[in-house]
Amino acid sequence: MMKSEFQSQFIPLTYQSQPQYTYQQKDFCNAIAINHNNTILVVAADKHLNFQFQRSQIKVLEIIYSNTSTIINLNQIQIIQDQHFGFINTLNFFKKNSFMLDNFISGSQDNQIIIWQLEIVESSKFWIPIFKLKEHSSSINCLVLRPFSEDLIISACDKKIKFWSLSNYQFLSPLIYQGWECFQTIKEHKSYVFGLSINQEGNRVVSCGYDKQILIIEESNRRKWYMKQKIQTYNMGFRICFINNNLFAYQSLGINLQLYQFNEKNQKFLKIKEIPVNGGNCYCSPYFPSSYINTQNLFVTKNGYHLNFIRFIYSHNQSQDFQCSLESSIEFDQKGYWGYIYGTISEDSKLLITWDFISEQIQFRTQIIKN
Repeated sequence: MMKSEFQSQFIPLTYQSQPQYTYQQKDFCNAIAINHNNTILVVAADKHLNFQFQRSQIKVLEIIYSNTSTIINLNQIQIIQDQHFGFINTLNFFKKNSFMLDNFISGSQDNQIIIWQLEIVESSKFWIPIFKLKEHSSSINCLVLRPFSEDLIISACDKKIKFWSLSNYQFLSPLIYQGWECFQTIKEHKSYVFGLSINQEGNRVVSCGYDKQILIIEESNRRKWYMKQKIQTYNMGFRICFINNNLFAYQSLGINLQLYQFNEKNQKFLKIKEIPVNGGNCYCSPYFPSSYINTQNLFVTKNGYHLNFIRFIYSHNQSQDFQCSLESSIEFDQKGYWGYIYGTISEDSKLLITWDFISEQIQFRTQIIKN
């Protein structure tokens, strides 16, 4: 494979700060989510005193655009209170192919998952809780949605990964569904589970955490999940993410991002590469899951007080032949602190939204493609 075949697909990009849209927030923010068309933002806003929890909130913000698709305003349309009773660690919108479009899910240190239903009354939008899932016995850390369904996969500090299904739901009214059930639990981790990802086909899950293990879990023909492989690592990790169906990235607490690829010969994932990234050898707090944007072949991952952007450049036939490298990095003013940086990137990769402990601001950055 000639190097030029890879480079011909390479269009450099970066993210430019938009300080005019900064949203001041002193309350602690472990989680942020944005909906499918970048118009609704949900933000955790947990009141605390010296990191001791006092009160949980979710703020709902509407992003208003001009005719040229430029952000012109942020409008707070709802503050949700007194539903969670611990720091909110996860926020996820349902995907654009879901009938639950623009509904979202929250997970908290109170061990609860809450599913929020959008209601519109006289053109006013607000969200109400329609389900509370309480199977975990400790803090919720990760939640992923299975592609092409409303199935949930959730991990927590109780060392468990739980699979939830809505495939047999009963429609009771326009606002009430019954039938989200936990149908399986994986108990192979030995400590807190902080990283979770599912591949694009929805038949493989990878996880990581404090126990220095990567678990590869696969679905059988009978819709049961089973342990396929365990990989022992040298350091614990908070972030793991599929790049494609047969390739995933693992960010341990260190200077390198590790890539694992499925080997057809022995039917196992093997480490094939380590990529130097910024932010190693300093404390990195959990949460702010890694993301891979298919349309841009862009991988985004936090490490320490840096946010790293890695581009994957494939051969023309989209085979397993690829190159990747660190394209850019954002350094946050966190030196000497604990890397309290949280956020999300939109599905189309055009918006990057973050909150950090030093600035106490929700900050917006827009994607700039270099000519």
